[in-house]
Order: sequence, then structure tokens, then C-alpha cells
Amino acid sequence: MAKPPPVIQAIIPARMGSKGLPYKNLREINGKSLMRIAVEKCLEVATVVTVSTEDDDIACRAHAMKASVHFRDPKLARDDVPSIDVLREAQMPDAGIILWVQCTAPLMTIEDLIIATRWIQMNRWADLVVASHEFHGVLMDQFGTIEDRKIRPRQLMEPRWLVSGSVWAFRPEYLKGEMYAGTVVPFQSSNPTYCDINTIDDLNLARRILSDEGSNTEQRTIVEAVER
Repeated sequence: MAKPPPVIQAIIPARMGSKGLPYKNLREINGKSLMRIAVEKCLEVATVVTVSTEDDDIACRAHAMKASVHFRDPKLARDDVPSIDVLREAQMPDAGIILWVQCTAPLMTIEDLIIATRWIQMNRWADLVVASHEFHGVLMDQFGTIEDRKIRPRQLMEPRWLVSGSVWAFRPEYLKGEMYAGTVVPFQSSNPTYCDINTIDDLNLARRILSDEGSNTEQRTIVEAVER
């Protein structure tokens, strides 16, 4: 008898509170909230899409989108709560693969979700698969200190990976440890543009990129900006 396919659970954290951008998950791009954009894409890939929230309004909207809702403990809705604690509480007992998806990455593609799912399903040696953007740039902190003072031509620099903030894939047992522990596999996001929404400027950038007008305008990605 053929083994049944694993249950794929997509968990989308969507709390109401956000200091940087109030009501962030309900902000709209092209008439759709950031949460709806995430849910609709996940429904194309996942067996179950779970929105984790502490807010009744977000829960009602999620149900209307045909997502299940996990009402999280209010203590897990604070800014300082690690995401892995939210994921542990929201995971289903029968989930075989978990996709952690953020509303704040509206440029995420369905292809990214499929790639992440297949990677973790077909490679038992991988503990965590992360959508990322490859770059060969130099990192500098707010004081101008460069991480690696041996600056070389970009062609000679080892590639680095900028976590896209869109999708992470893992098996349920991974939640027993800490995030980014074990064997972590980055993969190049199918959308070359990095955009993680934390401020109104980020949101407006995403709106420009995803609008009809923005689609005809050359956009420089953060990755390109770092490389130059």
C-alpha cells in the first residue's frame, strides 16, 4: 500500500499589535490585505492553512478566507516573544511538514512554497529550509564597522544569504529545538526582489512593485544595493 502524502500545515502568525506599523497584517496592496495575500498563496500548496492570532477581527477574516484559526495565548502576542514559541503552540498533531509563512513578505511566490516543501520532504538530512536571497556584499553595523575587513572584489567573495522573511520549511520535530539549529539549507527565492514589511516605507515599496505601474519600472533590490 502506498504511503499517504504528508499533511502540510502552513502557519501564518498574524497578531494585531505592531509598534513599527500598526494593523500591519491588515494593510492592503491592490485591494488585498497582507494576510489575504499570504493565505491565498498557502492554500495552493498546504493541506491546512492556520492563522495564529489573538485578535477576533483577524480570526473572522481568516475564517472567511477558508483558513483555520489558532487563538494564541495573549502572552504570545507580545513583541519580545520568539516566533518558535508561537509555532509550537499552533502546530497540528498530525502535521508531517510545517511551513512558517509571514504576512510581511508579499513578494513571496507559490513556487517558493513548493520548493521549500519539496526540499524538506525529499532531503531527510536537511533540518530547516529557508527562502533567501544570495548576495556577495559587505555587511556594516550602525557605527560603520565592517563585518569582514578583508574586502575583496565581489567576484572573489564567498556568497552570503539574506533571509527573505517569507517561508521556512521543517518537520514537526524541529520545533523541539531552537530556530536555525541543525542543518539549515537556504535557497534562492524565485522573486529576486527583497521586501520585508516593517515600516510604512516598506509597505509603499511593495505597493509600487506589485502595482501595474510598478511592474513596468526597473526596481533595484536590496541585494543589488548591497552589492554595489
